[in-house]
Amino acid sequence: MCEFTIFDGEKRAYTTLPGMKGSVIADKNPIRAAESGKKYEGKAIINGVRYVVCYFPLKAGDGKFLTTLFLGKPLVAIDHVSSVIFKPLIAVMIVLVILVFAVFISVIIFKVIKPLKRVDAAVRNLASGDADLTQRIEVHGNDEFAEISSGINIFIEMLHKIVSELNSAQKELTAIGIDLGTN
Repeated sequence: MCEFTIFDGEKRAYTTLPGMKGSVIADKNPIRAAESGKKYEGKAIINGVRYVVCYFPLKAGDGKFLTTLFLGKPLVAIDHVSSVIFKPLIAVMIVLVILVFAVFISVIIFKVIKPLKRVDAAVRNLASGDADLTQRIEVHGNDEFAEISSGINIFIEMLHKIVSELNSAQKELTAIGIDLGTN
């Protein structure tokens, strides 16, 4: 529902506003704006009711100012429409934020925390006194974690080779020691 008024100067000549016919407008600025050919838009309280208002000039065919026309929509109606639209929209936004947050956390877990745990397990294995030099870190992708994992795998491979060579050298030295002992 939209209210309207046709003014005669500052007086309401005809209006759909209850009890306002023949009354004079309190704020003269909208009438002055219309008389100068400009439209006036804003909010107003008329007879205790809040409105979104528009005052604009009505002109004759030759462009001469005739009168001011008022159109107003009660804010109660606008508030109702906005609540009908915005309440579901807010609910949808909250759900979307939660989903985005869940996806963000999942990405952090799978792209950061899991690779860090694999690297941590390999480093702890190396730091222990009984390192299993046959274990390798799974390398996925080509990010920084993959590079670190590849570097640790190369280091483990080098250690494994050194330990194997030391074992072979020890066996040879033991065999030589036994040979020397029997001689």
